[in-house]
Amino acid sequence: MQLNTFIKHTGVCCTLIMLVTGCGVHQNGGQPHPLKEHTDHFQTLHESKNRQDIGTIQQHYSNEVPPQLEVAEDPTYPFGSKAIILYDAVPGMAYAVATIKGAYETTAYEVEYKAANDSEPLSYKWIIQEEIYDDGETSIENEAFVQLHTPIPQQEGERVKIVDQRETTVYMIDFISNSKEDVQNFKWVTEEDLKPIKQKSR
Repeated sequence: MQLNTFIKHTGVCCTLIMLVTGCGVHQNGGQPHPLKEHTDHFQTLHESKNRQDIGTIQQHYSNEVPPQLEVAEDPTYPFGSKAIILYDAVPGMAYAVATIKGAYETTAYEVEYKAANDSEPLSYKWIIQEEIYDDGETSIENEAFVQLHTPIPQQEGERVKIVDQRETTVYMIDFISNSKEDVQNFKWVTEEDLKPIKQKSR
């Protein structure tokens, strides 16, 4: 009788110890429960410092354009039309639907610049002719260094190097990013950075 009572008490104590020490721990080898690992990983990815979407970099722009910029007379994508974005200037932008806010004829440049605390040069697209000081009437040769009216994020110094260029139509656009951020007056995307939205056949 006493033996049975002892066994019962021992069993209860072991059960309590397992309940207290086993919470949140997988029974296989004392490792954290897989669900807890998944939850911790998810929370880490979605901390503000680790998010890589437009919301963290606050990409909202002014609708002002250089006064001398020439409005396109018959653009492929007229004001108010929509197109698919092929460009990935900022995370969440590629393959979003753009609403055209303006279309202009100019020369667009890809530039290279040095960022603060970064030894490797970075590239940036697009800067337009009218955003360069003393741009004149003609395009600027590749490898030339120029000074800009418009700032580039994290740029160190005032001058950038022209690495590529094209005469094209550039567009100012609104879009909803893949992370559901409402981005307005984004400048610039070129004609080649957009594609038409396919119409459903009736």
